[in-house]
Amino acid sequence: MVDFFNVWDLVTSILSLGVTFLAAYLYHQLPSKKVDVLFALLDKTHGFFMLCVEQGLLDELAAARFEDELTTLRTRSNEVNMTVTQAKTWTQDVSNLFWGLTRKIDGICYDLREVGAAISVRHHIPVNSVFVSTCDFA
Repeated sequence: MVDFFNVWDLVTSILSLGVTFLAAYLYHQLPSKKVDVLFALLDKTHGFFMLCVEQGLLDELAAARFEDELTTLRTRSNEVNMTVTQAKTWTQDVSNLFWGLTRKIDGICYDLREVGAAISVRHHIPVNSVFVSTCDFA
């Protein structure tokens, strides 16, 4: 027979686990946590771009276009970073999360991955009718 306290124990266990997982998920979605990943990805993509330019794997037109895109993404990243650093309390950080700042950071990260992939595809050069790549974007 099911006892009230057994049901109560089950319900409170499920609720406490649910709240814990929700809090952990929200914590990792906070803009203050995501902005570090954004700048790491920005530096990695820019370094990959510079490596390909130094090795002469990109023509001037492509290099100029990628440099413009990276400059635009760096400007957007700095604007987001200014908003993140203006949050003085945890509640302001959570408020930024619900106002869409995390989504904006994720969008910039997506655009950075797209630029990195475009550089990776663009720098393939024909050698003896075979495409080879000397840079890897990992």
